[in-house]
Amino acid sequence: MAGIEELLKQPVDGAVNTEENFTVAQIIDQLSKHNIKVVDFNEDEDSIKSRLFALAGEQPRGHIAPSSWLNPSGELTIYVPKYAKTSPENYKRFLIEEVKHADQIREAPLKTGIMSLLGIGKEKLSRVPYDLLKKLPDFHTDKEMQEYYKDFFDPDWKTKRGAHPSWKERSGIAPLLRNIRYQRYQDPHSVEGIHINEERYTPVLKKYGLDSINITP
Repeated sequence: MAGIEELLKQPVDGAVNTEENFTVAQIIDQLSKHNIKVVDFNEDEDSIKSRLFALAGEQPRGHIAPSSWLNPSGELTIYVPKYAKTSPENYKRFLIEEVKHADQIREAPLKTGIMSLLGIGKEKLSRVPYDLLKKLPDFHTDKEMQEYYKDFFDPDWKTKRGAHPSWKERSGIAPLLRNIRYQRYQDPHSVEGIHINEERYTPVLKKYGLDSINITP
């Protein structure tokens, strides 16, 4: 993996305007003009931030937050996890995704925090029925499952397959309970849903000068 100083100077692929050749360092400099700083975050360390994630029932991860909760509308800090520093493209993508939350935090910090926690709770509660179902015995063998899925990559597998070995699947209960699980990152109106809602995030990226960078996955 490239050293951090070298990585910051490498061009970021995919600028919309081909005359622009963004580097991570240039993006960080652009963010600094909007009072947003960027720091490293080791999600494997036993830190206060990691413990706060654990209290919310979440795995520690990179994120954006006020540098001081006494002034949430002031300076923001983006905490960059290890995986984002494996390449300029990963680093760029992570910064852009976190900047999408900037105005949520600055304009309505309390509401954003509450709605984020409610989203986590809703997601976890919606998974309880399916998690309980998984604890019930299936009454099938591993050999039966292997036989059922042996032609999985065949384009006609769905039409050729027989009855599922699991009574949970055959009865339709498992698919039903899977489908009612809430996913906050897939809800375009949730706090985290801003990542997929172009109508919401486009003006934010434009405000912070990052709209000219291609963020297509």
